[in-house]
Amino acid sequence: MLEHFYLRRAKQNHWRFVKSLVRAHAEHFLGFSDSDIAALSIAWPRLDLERDTWLAVDAKNYLKGFAAAARWKDAVRLMVYTAPGTQESDLFLSLTVLAEGRARALVGENESKHGAHLKKIVVHVPQSATHQQAVLTEAGYTAQRTILYLARGLDDALPIVSVPEGLLIRSANAPGDIQDIYAFSESIFGMKGRPQIPYESWAQDLGVWTDWYDPELWHILEWDGEIAGCALGFVYGKMGWIRRVAVREDLRGRGLGRALLLHGFSALRACGLRRVGLAVAAQNEKAMALYHSAGMKETARLTEFSKTVGAMHGTKAALE
Repeated sequence: MLEHFYLRRAKQNHWRFVKSLVRAHAEHFLGFSDSDIAALSIAWPRLDLERDTWLAVDAKNYLKGFAAAARWKDAVRLMVYTAPGTQESDLFLSLTVLAEGRARALVGENESKHGAHLKKIVVHVPQSATHQQAVLTEAGYTAQRTILYLARGLDDALPIVSVPEGLLIRSANAPGDIQDIYAFSESIFGMKGRPQIPYESWAQDLGVWTDWYDPELWHILEWDGEIAGCALGFVYGKMGWIRRVAVREDLRGRGLGRALLLHGFSALRACGLRRVGLAVAAQNEKAMALYHSAGMKETARLTEFSKTVGAMHGTKAALE
């Protein structure tokens, strides 16, 4: 493997080159730069670059591939990106093998410290990346779900949406709002039988302690002093992004989710953005209907692949 590429570990000063590679990868397969740059930027300071990452360069020392293994929710996520034009080489396979070896080591480390919590490795691949999907299938990964990217422009006038009396939509800039959103979010999104995600992991995933976080873009639906809904906005480069859209179950069907979305769109447009996007599981038909009602349309698809693994104890990963 890797007949035409050379491996090295990432250093802190390599970030700008990695970011350019991730952007080129996304624009090639998706047609636009998605949220992965933000996700990797948030994860970057927490990565052990000497053990969690790999760079692949060609004979002219140009960066052609990057891979990392990072804890993600209740799994370990492989982040593997290759430059356009390398699809038919063994680069993606080689980087995936290396990152999976490190992921197994992370499972072992977590098992030793906290018991058997992390057991799943997750990889997200654009559906247009057919070579990468075939490699993952051959390597024993299973396609678990389809994730849709939806987007809309912000140049057109946005409707002004009011909420019923007693309900209020406001920015999440009051003391304690972040912790309250976390508790509400976990109550809505927590999967049956899944251990609760610790607050620190949740906050890190959303970049709460980074420049990606802006409380003016996080919106809360409040009823009688308690959170009854939320929609969290972000500025990802030249595009706005919405995450964690939710309304309390007993208040659904009243247009409150759409109202939260439109408030979020308005706030992002006020930042000078002209486009907003989000990701949603394809099987979530109710969410799809909500987003379509707010003018969003499908722009791309990802496939989430996963593999359940046992732990590899020790610090060395396979082929490391």
